[in-house]
Amino acid sequence: ALKNRIRGDRADNLERSIASYEQALLVRTREDFPVDWAGTQNNLEAALKNRIRGDRADNLERSIASYEQALLVRTREDFPVDWATTQNNLANALSERIRGDRADNLERAIAGYRNALKVRLPASFPVDCLQTGRNLGNAAFKEGQWELASEGYGVAMAAIEQSRNWSVTEERRQEILSQSIGVYENAIHCHIQRGHLSQALEIVERVRSKRLVELMGTGDLYQTGEVPDTIREILRRLDTTQQQLQTATQKQLVTTGPTRSRVATAESAELSDAIKALEAERRELRNQLAKLDPIASGFQDVQPLALKEMQSLVDNPQTALLSLYITDNETHIFILRQTDPEVFTIPGQGYKALHLWLRENWLKPYTERKTAEWAEKMPKVLAELSDRLQLNDLIEQHLTDITDLILIPHLLLHQIPFAALPLSATELLGDRFTLRYAPGCQVLKICRDRHQETTPAATPTYGIVENATNDLPCSAYEGQQLAQTFGVPRSRHLQGTAATAIAYRQLLKNCTSIVSTHHAQHRLDNPLESHLLLGNGESVTLGQLLLPTWRFPDLDEVFLSCCETSFTFTGKPIDDVLTLGTGFLCAGANSIIGTLWSVDDLATALFSLQYHHHRQTGSDRPTALRQAQNHLRQLTGKTFQDQYAPALQQHLNHEFDRLCDLLDQAEAEGDGDRAKALEGAAAKTEKILANLKEYGQRDTPFAHPFYWAGFTCQGLR
Repeated sequence: ALKNRIRGDRADNLERSIASYEQALLVRTREDFPVDWAGTQNNLEAALKNRIRGDRADNLERSIASYEQALLVRTREDFPVDWATTQNNLANALSERIRGDRADNLERAIAGYRNALKVRLPASFPVDCLQTGRNLGNAAFKEGQWELASEGYGVAMAAIEQSRNWSVTEERRQEILSQSIGVYENAIHCHIQRGHLSQALEIVERVRSKRLVELMGTGDLYQTGEVPDTIREILRRLDTTQQQLQTATQKQLVTTGPTRSRVATAESAELSDAIKALEAERRELRNQLAKLDPIASGFQDVQPLALKEMQSLVDNPQTALLSLYITDNETHIFILRQTDPEVFTIPGQGYKALHLWLRENWLKPYTERKTAEWAEKMPKVLAELSDRLQLNDLIEQHLTDITDLILIPHLLLHQIPFAALPLSATELLGDRFTLRYAPGCQVLKICRDRHQETTPAATPTYGIVENATNDLPCSAYEGQQLAQTFGVPRSRHLQGTAATAIAYRQLLKNCTSIVSTHHAQHRLDNPLESHLLLGNGESVTLGQLLLPTWRFPDLDEVFLSCCETSFTFTGKPIDDVLTLGTGFLCAGANSIIGTLWSVDDLATALFSLQYHHHRQTGSDRPTALRQAQNHLRQLTGKTFQDQYAPALQQHLNHEFDRLCDLLDQAEAEGDGDRAKALEGAAAKTEKILANLKEYGQRDTPFAHPFYWAGFTCQGLR
């Protein structure tokens, strides 16, 4: 108790602790009480090892002697668990020993760790195994003995994954990974130092988006709807809780600015007690689900990919997969082609120098709603990031004959529009390469395998969900134009209040391609509550998309013409990409077009029309996306005035009149809340109408990356 005491002077507490152990040994002798004597010796040696007072070398010598004394009783044959604990502790003391030959001490320490690992196995004692495996790895890492360090970290990683499999709550699983992420980082470094890039890359992908991978790898088992009754009841209660939450939060939501997002009027800390209670109830239901069925909760182990499986994702010689990984002190960019992998390491650009810089200069200005300031600084921040990542050197050394990139970012790099990273004053990364993204190789492989197992439809069956809250006039324009282009019947074209959650889900079942053009919001405080906002205050949340009953095997592409559908940040050192976009990948889609921020209503409509035009004429997804982005960047004011403004003006005038009629009706009925919302929608429409002429007078009104760079393609080509 004194050894672990929080109050009082730490040094005094340790001295009293040591004195108490020594007093106990006067009675707990080896002859009369051998087991108690050995236990007290073990405790004494631990206190001596951590002693603050006295000579450090002397304390370590006494500690080592005590551990050796304990091993006279704590033998492997009689007390295997205690023997392994003491072997681990003795090895720790030897690895820190000051006196004696350093090489001899380290050799004895390694022998002690290996002895402990004979009992502390991943499958039986994962927590203890992690401790000893990490100790062995760290001791060898300090000495630059990369092969030995890899041995220790390899055992530790197996123990981490066993502990995660045994855990019944997602919170605990995430906590285990977060606390142990250094093991993976050090193991990656060791393999790079050894020149074993295949093993390094396998570890990188082994630790990526584990939650999403596990959900995608097991969720399809319930796609037929054959769910056990006990599971079905919990899922029913989850749906009920979701509906209650929607009702409770509906009145707190307001539209802000001409963007396709919904933001809460109060922060999560100010939410009502009722909402907090409902969210707590939902967490408890999910935990119950995990205990009853690991498949339904997604808590099932998925085997990591080998190098050959990752290489199979690179489908032609002009394509390269770039897997980025940020460690404490550096960033590694693994380059995977159809040949052996390569690595481009950027020293000095690790977690503190790069990730925290991005947090201060990119994430905070955006999340603090300083949108104008954030957008204004965007080109400068992206230019500095390009320099930090040494993109020109990367291209010159590894990518000179490459035309297509598959990007797997890491941590806050998931938020970056790579297409807008400058290579020179006149060229961007998106000019040099077509780009598509993935949360990890595992996710990409699952999408590909699902696609290969299904027979694609001769022609896509489109469904459109448009302007569900009646306050996005350009969303309505986009939906109507696309409905004409693809011949979408009214039964598959949901508008306004008809866009209910039930109707939306039915559309996902009956269509291969969905265009979802309305409000959406990512919840930083609770990613599973990120949602698509539909008619009548209803929504579809990320948590619902991850449930096993939301599986749509015929779904090919989802075009999320909404805000923040590819936005993600957990605040933890683990890389788990939980967005509305990846939720649709989990639900069965092969590819997602999503957004990194709150996008402009008009620019999004123009982008969508161009993207779908190029898709219709034969372009694959990343090519169509680049073509649409270039169209917006290069669109002149005159061309906008000639090609778009007349039809937009006609549509917006009609929309304004419609909203005014509805406003009059709401006021006549005394519906104040509805009248206020309609008044805001009419004001937005009037503002966009006023801006049409201004856009026509600019050289390139949509050239700023804010308007075009936030759109990304995830999944298959």
